[in-house]
Amino acid sequence: LSVLFMPTADVSELLWFTNYLRETTARETARRSLYLAGDIDVTEQLAKVQAPTLVAHSLGDKTIPVSASRDIVTAIPNAEFFGLESQNHILLGREPATQDFIDMFLDFISR
Repeated sequence: LSVLFMPTADVSELLWFTNYLRETTARETARRSLYLAGDIDVTEQLAKVQAPTLVAHSLGDKTIPVSASRDIVTAIPNAEFFGLESQNHILLGREPATQDFIDMFLDFISR
């Protein structure tokens, strides 16, 4: 599972993430959460969002397609999309996309 979220992670990063998951969530709770998340659909509510909205997505993400984020941006009035040059669903601190995300986020909240 860790490799799906972070395909460019090295062994120590994968071990850290795997241990983190084990220590923070019971196996059954994690399984049930993943199962239930697939049943949630708020598509009809997106047009009601009035808050400034920024959607960031790793362009090489294999767990959730970029099209899902683009659909969200299209549905929320005035939402902005920011594509990150990464294959990881969970950014690694050492990759340039992490700094890009931080810079973009700080710029967004300062407006």
